[in-house]
Amino acid sequence: MDLIHLISGNFIKAINKYLIMSDYNIESLRKMKLPEHLTPEWDLSWGSFVDIRLLNSPDLKTNGFHIKVSLATGHILGCEKVNEYSEREGRWFGGEALLYQHNQEEYASSAHIKLFDRSYIMLCDALWHDTFEGCDDGELPATLSEERFNKIFNGKWFSELYHHIKQNLSDEGMVEFVENDIPKMKLPKQFFPDYKLAWGKYVTFWLDNGPACHKIDKFSIQLNMETNEVIGHGHANRDDVLSRWFNSWEVAIYDGYAADRSYDGVISIWGEEDKGTEDWCICCHNMFEDLLDGELPDGATGDDLWNALGDGKAIYELYHHIKQNLSDEGMVEFVENDIPKMKLPKQFFPDYKLAWGKYVTFWLDNGPACHKIDKFSIQLNMETNEVIGHGHANRDDVLSRWFNSWEVAIYDGYAADRSYDGVISIWGEEDKGTEDWCICCHNMFEDLLDGELPDGATGDDLWNALGDGKAIYELYHHIKTNGE
Repeated sequence: MDLIHLISGNFIKAINKYLIMSDYNIESLRKMKLPEHLTPEWDLSWGSFVDIRLLNSPDLKTNGFHIKVSLATGHILGCEKVNEYSEREGRWFGGEALLYQHNQEEYASSAHIKLFDRSYIMLCDALWHDTFEGCDDGELPATLSEERFNKIFNGKWFSELYHHIKQNLSDEGMVEFVENDIPKMKLPKQFFPDYKLAWGKYVTFWLDNGPACHKIDKFSIQLNMETNEVIGHGHANRDDVLSRWFNSWEVAIYDGYAADRSYDGVISIWGEEDKGTEDWCICCHNMFEDLLDGELPDGATGDDLWNALGDGKAIYELYHHIKQNLSDEGMVEFVENDIPKMKLPKQFFPDYKLAWGKYVTFWLDNGPACHKIDKFSIQLNMETNEVIGHGHANRDDVLSRWFNSWEVAIYDGYAADRSYDGVISIWGEEDKGTEDWCICCHNMFEDLLDGELPDGATGDDLWNALGDGKAIYELYHHIKTNGE
């Protein structure tokens, strides 16, 4: 072998050795700390990185999404920090992500699992469908048996990873827990007076969203039972008030529960003595059904916990109270001057009698142009002839400030006719928060949904005074045109 070939050969070996040994740099990527309970027992000889591709629900246009994990450092990896996605989930999943309903609790569809070494050179592309099915490319590391692979890569882990990312969406992920960064909301009363503090200082309710929420099927409410406070989420997107308090940016229970003012769905309830201990979890649906995790508190039965925490009306009242008092830091105090008001140019409903209630709120349907929120509201002070806005709403979102929703657009046909012709729920209140009556109407009075009709008034009286479709459209149009 001549000198030139010897030198070039050694040079190539040296370059290859350098390339193989140089670590893949993740500093430019968004990182979310992998929680301890989702960290598998892993031997780095099996690889340093994993890329898991899962299937999306057929409701979405894209077939699948990716979850990338650095097993060497214990991080979920997002996209490059310089990259921007219109949806925050794109920064962590590489695009839109929504598990099919039957995959929410335990993923059971097919998946691709790619293992990479420390230089991010692929070792294998494994096919999985409830279990390891072989490798499409490469082969499993020699010391990683199929049995061990299946123990680590399982449907429960996939679903929990997905939900953890969804619940902690932010620019950089949940980097660390900072006690003073956690918002708290003092409650006006004890919603669950029969609960015993010996059962656990912290209680978390996981509740079902209704069909108005298209991407996230559950949300949570966490309480400190000792201080009687709602505990928010400091890691949540600062611009997303819902995530700050409900651990989800989509929050809306079934319309039927709201109409009955009582939560009637499935509930999972966690109890903890300290943050993160997760001492027990029960599943309930109108009764105690099962202990899902941990052990029941000493001396307590599942029925005891259900009887103390399962009151559907109390759960709804708690949910409704939080929604009504959303803010950056919780309901510190009600500031009258912080509520925007819009003086109306005329009385849109001249036949309404003030004796029926000082405040009237219309809940109207959005049209198909709105993909995520199906209703919006308009609240009026009938005494001062003003629109009452929402001081807790995002200051940069004009629609939320006046319509209590960041999506607002009625059906095109109503706009063309300049007359609202959809279903209406109308609330009447003598004072803010009393919610004295609520009627449902569609071209006529249909039903009393809540409370009692005002003395001397019939449902038809209220409908005739408030149900004029042209007046409702004119009011809606005036606010959209003049809101700021």
